[in-house]
Amino acid sequence: MATPLIIGPDEEAKFAALSKYANEHTIYMPDVMKLIATKAGERKHLDRMSDYTISLPFGYTVTFGIEIGHPIGTCRHLSVAAPLKGRVPSPPAVWMIAEYFGFKGGYSNCRVWDEDIDDGRITINVVQPLKAS
Repeated sequence: MATPLIIGPDEEAKFAALSKYANEHTIYMPDVMKLIATKAGERKHLDRMSDYTISLPFGYTVTFGIEIGHPIGTCRHLSVAAPLKGRVPSPPAVWMIAEYFGFKGGYSNCRVWDEDIDDGRITINVVQPLKAS
């Protein structure tokens, strides 16, 4: 059974505010890679990412950041988690959200992977170099 994804004016406003925040507070990836080398550092990084996270109706969470310092250049990074343990957000739902953050050209222009998060939910990560736009 699918979980509904509702995007209305309130959600669009949240997306715009998060996009603005992410663009004003870029994430320097070489520092992140050093930080997550330890469990304590990984926890610190995850805690910091709560500033880059919003909640949507029905329990979806969306995390978005602009990452600098990648070998391929500056990238957008979106993570979308479904509301229930073991559930995975559908590809159309993730891409619908991605477009609000400037992602272009479909999944073939991105690196995509799933990740188990602490509370047993699964998040889908989508990364795209800004130059791909």
